[in-house]
Amino acid sequence: MALHAEYLFEKGERLTHAPELAASAARALRKAGAAAKVSGKLPLALTAAQALVTLEVEQQAWDRAASATGEVIELLDSLGRRAELCDALEKRASYLHRMDRETPSELSREGALRDMGRAVALAELQDDLRRSVELRLMRRILRDFVWEEGAPISALHGELELDHDADPFADESIGQAMAALQAGMSETGARHATAARDAALDSADPLRYMLASLLLAEAAELAGDQPSALSALLSCKATLEKSQGKKAGQPIRLVLDALRHRWGDAAMADAIQAYSDQLQ
Repeated sequence: MALHAEYLFEKGERLTHAPELAASAARALRKAGAAAKVSGKLPLALTAAQALVTLEVEQQAWDRAASATGEVIELLDSLGRRAELCDALEKRASYLHRMDRETPSELSREGALRDMGRAVALAELQDDLRRSVELRLMRRILRDFVWEEGAPISALHGELELDHDADPFADESIGQAMAALQAGMSETGARHATAARDAALDSADPLRYMLASLLLAEAAELAGDQPSALSALLSCKATLEKSQGKKAGQPIRLVLDALRHRWGDAAMADAIQAYSDQLQ
């Protein structure tokens, strides 16, 4: 059975290189994973499941990607690989979010938030404070900004005050920006957010930089300056992805997606054009 599983996996891997054979590749990888589990070869089953996720993501089949990631999560849990389990939960949440964008569903939203909550708990069990904060921020962006369509980023402060000795967001400028924006003071909020962003750049603190940039975008939107809001977000996304990798820009991509929905395609196009004009 183990040899059969390896044969099916190799077959599936070969088929993934031909886009027109994606369905056949998926079938082979599923069969390989099942055979590997029966024979007790859980690492091989995991590899097959991960390859299936990659294939489904390439096909933008978010429902199947979420389902395949469920198998990855189960296997990582069985193997005790908690750090990877945390990442897999975050990925499934992102696929469920994409499913919801295509076909709104409370089940997708609840599943995504449940996965993010479980990922937060795992990060805290590993005493990974910054990862926990990052995941908490992402969860709040999904719950209160993307799906509730308008809860401001400045309202997130209470969620980010963790019961730990070290709080990576213990930043006076960020607190002042949040307070100003909650009071509707866009200019004051922008000034404090800019100070926080500059300090985060100087100290190479990506999480603080991201939060400050989100607050700066909120200040610009509050003032009715959509091009400046877009500029703050796009600059943040580019900086994070250049220094930390593409995954680091995921929260900003979620916010941009939400803004497109909130503003409408025409207003977003106008903001993009105005932003492009500013760069020239």
